[in-house]
Amino acid sequence: MNEKIIQLINSLILKTDQSQIGWQRTSRSNEFKVNLSNGAVSTDRWVDNGIEYLDFRVFNNVGEEIGSWQFKFNDADFALLLSLHSTVLRKYLKIDETIDGMLGELLF
Repeated sequence: MNEKIIQLINSLILKTDQSQIGWQRTSRSNEFKVNLSNGAVSTDRWVDNGIEYLDFRVFNNVGEEIGSWQFKFNDADFALLLSLHSTVLRKYLKIDETIDGMLGELLF
């Protein structure tokens, strides 16, 4: 991946972690997409024949795909996409809020 795409992914991780952007689940159970004013991006995670894959796709403002990257486990950029996908999933499922709520209920 080139530096701009890496910067885009890192920015998406940061803004997602700060709850500044909201992702939507697509028709695929592990694929998420966010629409921004200048386009959209998606990330997906799946297993095929025992091999785990992640992808990242970029769309322009009319919905046309303008870039797509796919990595399998052990590829160089897999860890970066896994970080994005895990952050998105954690925020989408409200994992931190749920656990915080449970702790608040049990500790007080």
